Amino acid sequence: MAKAEYLALHQDAKILEADSYGEKVLLKDQKIIKLFRTKRLLTSSLIYPYSWRFARNAQKLHQLGIPTIQVERQFYCAAIRRYGVIYPLLSGTSLAELFKQPINNHLFIQLAHFIAHLHDLGIYFRSLHAGNILLLDNGSMGLIDIADMRFKKNLSVSECQRNFIHFFRYSEYHPYFNEFGWQTFFNEYNQQREKTRDIYCFLVKKKIIKV
Repeated sequence: MAKAEYLALHQDAKILEADSYGEKVLLKDQKIIKLFRTKRLLTSSLIYPYSWRFARNAQKLHQLGIPTIQVERQFYCAAIRRYGVIYPLLSGTSLAELFKQPINNHLFIQLAHFIAHLHDLGIYFRSLHAGNILLLDNGSMGLIDIADMRFKKNLSVSECQRNFIHFFRYSEYHPYFNEFGWQTFFNEYNQQREKTRDIYCFLVKKKIIKV
């Protein structure tokens, strides 16, 4: 993508996310422009850019029946040294926002079943947290920010444990799970995945969650 084309794309776009290195996520005409920087000179992202991984993951998720974004375009702009993807805004509300509302028991049950389903499908989503899970307008749950993901035939118990460690490291959400009930949440998860009954005890033992 030429610099002039990127500037035209950037014009009047709303910055949704940025860090000390620059802009990361933009919104324009109900479409997301997500930018990826190469963090090191020698890295696999030079061969397999995060934009490519992002688009590949979206395709695989759709094949597995998991709602997610639909990439319309990938690009590289040498002028800003960024790879990028463009996709329509996925219509829904993040769990991070929904958790701020009065407790909805069905939401927590649905979340437990959704995570169990991801694990059953062999999906290891390293960025699994409440901000990256949406409750869509049709009532189902979907995923965003999907660049960091692996697909396996089966997930080990330790991989499921690590996934929950990441999810629950955001302690600001713990009060909502306290109110709903940690044991109740994992009972719902375990109804879908019998072989992972020890995850709750593991998280308590490691003091990831406090009951």
